[in-house]
Amino acid sequence: MSTGDLKACLRKLEAALRSLKYPREVDYQRLAVGDPSACLPIVSFAFTSFSPSLTEHLVDYGMELTGMNDLRFIENVYKVLREVFSYKPLLTKQQFLQFGFAERKVIILSDIIGLVLNKHKELTKDSKECVLESRLRGVEASLLESVGRLEQRLALMEHRIHALEKSFAGKIIIESNQWENMESRVLLLETRLALTSAQGLTSGDDVLSTDNGRFKEDTVSASGISTVIQPPSAISNNGHTPASSPPTAHQNFKERLDRIVYMMEDTSNILQNRTDDVNLITVQRNVF
Repeated sequence: MSTGDLKACLRKLEAALRSLKYPREVDYQRLAVGDPSACLPIVSFAFTSFSPSLTEHLVDYGMELTGMNDLRFIENVYKVLREVFSYKPLLTKQQFLQFGFAERKVIILSDIIGLVLNKHKELTKDSKECVLESRLRGVEASLLESVGRLEQRLALMEHRIHALEKSFAGKIIIESNQWENMESRVLLLETRLALTSAQGLTSGDDVLSTDNGRFKEDTVSASGISTVIQPPSAISNNGHTPASSPPTAHQNFKERLDRIVYMMEDTSNILQNRTDDVNLITVQRNVF
């Protein structure tokens, strides 16, 4: 800023102090005469209180600006301006601590505030990049851990599926309700066959059978009494039948019924066992 307009310089300083959020009252009358006691508090606040990030940065840089007299403080401030901000003040350290040079002192104060604000934005921006990067690394590590767990579970599921496919190789798997329907149909057909056979035996028809060219005829009467007609060779010379007579039709009927009942019970047991196996397989598939 060119010199020669102290009021404009003071107005610029006032706007800069608002941006700095300076909390103290500013004595512009003493600033207008170049009183160093009105300038030093502004410089101290800008470098030590406004931005913790800047204060920490200066400490890391090896610059200490607290706990010292005015001369030592100004010497360190000039060192910071020169080495950290590459700024050369318009006044020497001795001139800054003297009365007078009001306009140049106001210009220096405005420049210091501008440098501090820019450095604060730079440091806080870098800090927010660092924070985001740290969070991203945490999220990345969590995702990698989750992916690892999912891969382990997937490998276990594939192993179980292969084992299940191997155990069911060559087998036909049907739904339990379809199997029960088929079982009911088979049982119905067997029952119908048994009833048809029983009706054929009790209808009173003749049952004929041949045996090496010989025949016999059993007649079942309505009352259940059977008459056996035998070939002549089955009768002895004295006209009597042998002592061991063949089984009657009633016995044959009873034996056939017993065989049918046994066959139905055995088939039902087999079908029931098969149903239990299918239900077990269905449960295992649902579990996997």
